[in-house]
Amino acid sequence: MGAPLELIQELYSSISHSTDERRSVMLRHLTDLYLVGSDQYSDEEIDLIDDVFVRLVATIEQSSRALLSLRLAPVPVAPPKILRLLACDDAIEVASPVLTQASP
Repeated sequence: MGAPLELIQELYSSISHSTDERRSVMLRHLTDLYLVGSDQYSDEEIDLIDDVFVRLVATIEQSSRALLSLRLAPVPVAPPKILRLLACDDAIEVASPVLTQASP
């Protein structure tokens, strides 16, 4: 379990020291990576990706959160923590896709 924790710490550090634009790019790349292999990830891998999504979403603007919501909402095995966070977002543009499309 040490390696995943080290990876998370490195990612968190990278997120903290990046510009808004860079964090948006990171979010898009992470989303692309997740969508390509979402049906093949283990529960542990999904949990790790979920943690990174949650950390990134805390640092990005509404338009990027809305795009993430649109892209993840219809995915059958979307990471649960980020879906909950997006569904509870104050901006309807962010919450609506998850609330209307996500699987229970």
